[in-house]
Amino acid sequence: MAELKIYNDIQSEDTKNIVQFWGGVEGTSFKDIDEFVSSIPEDDTDINIKLHCNGGEVLEGLAIYDKLRSTGKTISATVEGTCASMATIILLSAQKDKRKAYRNAEILVHEPYMAYQTMHGTAEELRRASEEMQHIEDKLIDIYVDRTDADRDTIVELMHDGKFIGADKAMEIGLISTIVEPISAKKVVTNIINQTPTEMATDNEIKVKRSLWEKVLS
Repeated sequence: MAELKIYNDIQSEDTKNIVQFWGGVEGTSFKDIDEFVSSIPEDDTDINIKLHCNGGEVLEGLAIYDKLRSTGKTISATVEGTCASMATIILLSAQKDKRKAYRNAEILVHEPYMAYQTMHGTAEELRRASEEMQHIEDKLIDIYVDRTDADRDTIVELMHDGKFIGADKAMEIGLISTIVEPISAKKVVTNIINQTPTEMATDNEIKVKRSLWEKVLS
């Protein structure tokens, strides 16, 4: 099974170069995913994605989503911490019954937005920009509806609210199918009074104590 970890923002190559120039943290690009997919042996039919990502650029994320789904491989995905924005689209590249999230994971679905320093342009230019944004939003909604159990109204409301949801709500909507529960051992309190001397000391403990006693005698 090929393991794909996406722990940084989703960025285009141009953005990665700018970030690198200013000494920031580079993200994950379509080129990175393309190279990853190309490195998978043909006889390896599974891809396991691990996500802890704040999202990033929409078009880059859509390209990654399409690339992963075009592999024809069985894709599973686990949200290990944060899965926000375009990272949720990458999550949906996995099959519905193979999407998981840790119990304390947080997931965010929101409307796409355009970042700019100043507002400028003619009324027609701004109108076209608005239509383009609506086109992208509709495309994202279509993916959410197609890959989850939620209807269109539910997805639109979720995107409009723009709030983080927990693993339970994500499973209810169909973003994931399984919640990964903790399996580490709990602290066990042992009643020493009822133990026999043999139970209270392991062989290793006896050897260590004997070794220390021999050093004292010497």
